[in-house]
Amino acid sequence: NPDLVFEAPQSMHEHDCCIHISRGANFAEGESPRPHPEYQRGFDYHCGHVFQTFSRISESVFGAAGQMLAAEALQRFCEKYGGGMADALTSWRGTDFDTVQGL
Repeated sequence: NPDLVFEAPQSMHEHDCCIHISRGANFAEGESPRPHPEYQRGFDYHCGHVFQTFSRISESVFGAAGQMLAAEALQRFCEKYGGGMADALTSWRGTDFDTVQGL
């Protein structure tokens, strides 16, 4: 919808939380809706989502070579950050990030 503008001026990559702004979503002027803690996800969830998204894109564009790229990226991640972090990243494998679940 071209009337809805989504902005993310702050992310967890550089701050302790994300800030998302939805313009044109019928919020009253100056209204700042409060987040619902039960809908928030941890940083590992978001990292898993990004990794899965880029892996799928690489695989859909480059086929088997894309799968190898994703595997190599995971291996390098593991080497740099350790197996526990790699496990946290891949623990979200199979999650359907296109739907809202568990809410």
